[in-house]
Amino acid sequence: MKLQNNTSYIAKIEALLVECAELIAYNGTVVQYTPEYIKFERNLKSFINEHDLSGTANWERISPYLLKQENQYLTNEEAREIIISLLGLKNYSIKTSLGFDRVFISHSSEDIKFIEPFVRLLEFIGLNSSNLFCSSIPGYGIPLSKNIYEYIKEEFVSKNIFVIIMLSHNYYNSKPGLNEMGATWVMSKEYISILLNGFEFSQIEGTIDAQKVGFKITDISRLDEFKNKLVKGLRLKMPDAIEWEKKKREFISQLPPPKADDLGT
Repeated sequence: MKLQNNTSYIAKIEALLVECAELIAYNGTVVQYTPEYIKFERNLKSFINEHDLSGTANWERISPYLLKQENQYLTNEEAREIIISLLGLKNYSIKTSLGFDRVFISHSSEDIKFIEPFVRLLEFIGLNSSNLFCSSIPGYGIPLSKNIYEYIKEEFVSKNIFVIIMLSHNYYNSKPGLNEMGATWVMSKEYISILLNGFEFSQIEGTIDAQKVGFKITDISRLDEFKNKLVKGLRLKMPDAIEWEKKKREFISQLPPPKADDLGT
């Protein structure tokens, strides 16, 4: 989320709230596809794109109402849902005015052979113990004398966390992982799902939206997009392009292949 000017962000949301409220009263029971609505929809989409909000829970709540075909309508109830989500984005901006504070890797400890090289890749991008949490990797986990559940709860409540969910068969057998998935949804945290070798999009369950764009861990082009998102969100220096190409290919070569059971053989 890019909010270089938080005052401007708030002002634009408030303007959108006024526009939407006016639409509710515009035609009694429904808001037709009027010039006023078309203008509102255009302004809202422009705002979402400008501030990179397409991955947030509040936008996911709004977007189905803006994908209707022409000559249909937006009901007052749906317009109110948009207002509620806009208010959520307004509150969200207070915590996220300059990106996110920390990256949280939700994973199964059984997938450590994937997690270790993944953390090394993040280190190359510029992440460190101050902005990365990964319970299975020494130096990135729970501080001494801290209760694990209380610490994670505090992280989710007090910080603007970007959650990386490492999906696998092991993950769905991990109670801590499923709890973290649920917390991500309940707290409306921004997240991305990464599918480990042997796990497919069709196997996604739970509160993770299978339609929300994630990627397979070996997807070269998606790794580029992912790197750019972390650099922007954490305000890091962009890695050297040539060195990054070498590093990501080295990373992929280190990943375990799918197990025979995963392939159904």
